[in-house]
Amino acid sequence: MSNDKQVARPSPTSGLRHVALFVPDLAQALDFYVRLLGMSVEWQPDEDNVYLTSGNDNLA
Repeated sequence: MSNDKQVARPSPTSGLRHVALFVPDLAQALDFYVRLLGMSVEWQPDEDNVYLTSGNDNLA
């Protein structure tokens, strides 16, 4: 059985730009994004929040 229905795909993007995540362990998440994905800390306004950047994409 085949389904001939076409599904429209969204246009490609240039990146995420800005994403906010809630994580249970900030230190562990920070280690993952900085050490493994190569992001850098842009700003840490307090102990519960950190803003990371890859140059184009940002995580908060």
